[in-house]
Amino acid sequence: MDVPYDVTGVFNEGGFLILENDFIAQLSDANGDFTNAVDIGSETATGSGTISAFIPANTPFGTGYRIRVISTSPEFIGTDNGFDIEISGAPPVASVSANGATEFCSGDAVTLTAGGGNGLTYQWQADGVDIAAATNATYDASAAADYTVVVTNACGADASDPITVTVNAAPEHELLQTSFLSCDGTPVTIEAEDLSGQTGITYQWYLDGIALNGETSISVLAFVAGSYTIEATNGNTGCSFITGPATLVLEQVAIPQVTAQGSTDICAGASVTLEVDIVPGATYQWYMDGTIIAGATDTIHLADAAGAYTVVATSANGCASAPSADVIVTVLPAPTAPNIIASDTTTFCAGASVQLLADVIAGVTYQWTLDGSDIAGATGTDLLTSDGGTYAVVITGANGCAAQPSNAVLVTVNALPAVPVITASFDTLFASGNGSFQWYLGGTRSWVRRIASWSPRSAATTWSPLRMRTVVRAHRRSTPISAPDHWSWAHWVSAFTRTRTKDASRSRAMSCPG
Repeated sequence: MDVPYDVTGVFNEGGFLILENDFIAQLSDANGDFTNAVDIGSETATGSGTISAFIPANTPFGTGYRIRVISTSPEFIGTDNGFDIEISGAPPVASVSANGATEFCSGDAVTLTAGGGNGLTYQWQADGVDIAAATNATYDASAAADYTVVVTNACGADASDPITVTVNAAPEHELLQTSFLSCDGTPVTIEAEDLSGQTGITYQWYLDGIALNGETSISVLAFVAGSYTIEATNGNTGCSFITGPATLVLEQVAIPQVTAQGSTDICAGASVTLEVDIVPGATYQWYMDGTIIAGATDTIHLADAAGAYTVVATSANGCASAPSADVIVTVLPAPTAPNIIASDTTTFCAGASVQLLADVIAGVTYQWTLDGSDIAGATGTDLLTSDGGTYAVVITGANGCAAQPSNAVLVTVNALPAVPVITASFDTLFASGNGSFQWYLGGTRSWVRRIASWSPRSAATTWSPLRMRTVVRAHRRSTPISAPDHWSWAHWVSAFTRTRTKDASRSRAMSCPG
């Protein structure tokens, strides 16, 4: 037999006058007394090791033997092995006992205990094959097999008779679906599937760990939210199996409430804001006349067409509410745009005016605009104006809806030229300014028209302008007309009208039409 030992000090290797150290294994008497210890083996060493020991053949039988190890250099006595050793002079007789039933369900175990006396070593076997690391006096058996134990002492070894352990498989089941959602409270069916192939199985359903009275089939009609499991039991073996849970969520989304931010009677081109109460985590879809409005998924919707508007809320779980109550949006008609005409030409000189006239339509109001801006107080069917710009009128019906603006009328006002100034140079008069001119003599138009200057000849007769009374008629002639040879002018024009001369002269610039 091998006797292992450990050292804790320093031992001599041997030398001059120093003995080499030996570790010696000693056997006590049958009562554990080392007074007359028997050396059963030794090892020359200075460190821990193992001593090969032999029990003397004439050692008396007994059950209280102990073994210790001592050293020689220096001398030291170690403690004994700590347990009694039986010396009987015969191999052990192995046996096995079970501390419980040797037939049970998978997942359970039974403890097997080896017999055969003290001072033994053990090796457990399943169906004749050593079980790794199973060298204790007991073994927890959880698998079906024939178990034996081999016990060994100094005199030999013995294998026990087998003990049969039977493990019954649990009736394994699984749920076909593990997540359920009922949006309107409708019950759902939760069903299990038998994976075991066993017979004689009974069932019990549980809700949140509490047995459901009377629910003993392989399926259950669930109408209460919670976690459902089923326990399957084999009536022949008593083995049970509990499935994982199936979760039922019951959710009923409240019907959303829609509020209109203003009147739902709108004019064409306008809109009204519809707003739904916010439900945390919900999404929304707007409808008009029962048809989805593409992209209308916000809590606010601008309704600009006539119809019945509703909204449906959908929860984070995917449950949809019933549609909200209808919000009826009505588009009111607008009157037909009027037409405006001008009473006279719309291009004139400053100081003149023109009257603009709109179609007279009963039951409407008018608003005139100039260059797109309202004219204060201009709310009649006509407008007298002397200002240039683009004019239009907008009419509004009794329902408050405005028509499109009328046709536009452009009024052009031309500025008057500056008052000319007459200057004289010898016998020639000159007028300032640009454009055409009309000369006057004594307040009467001269027969010379639209000429910037005129003068009498220096070698003239005794006729003077004060005595000249000439009437000349010309109708847009392209060549000059004859005039008394004692007068000459700097410029001729192509057209003349009736003119008369008096005793004074003056000029008027004529550049503004009309």
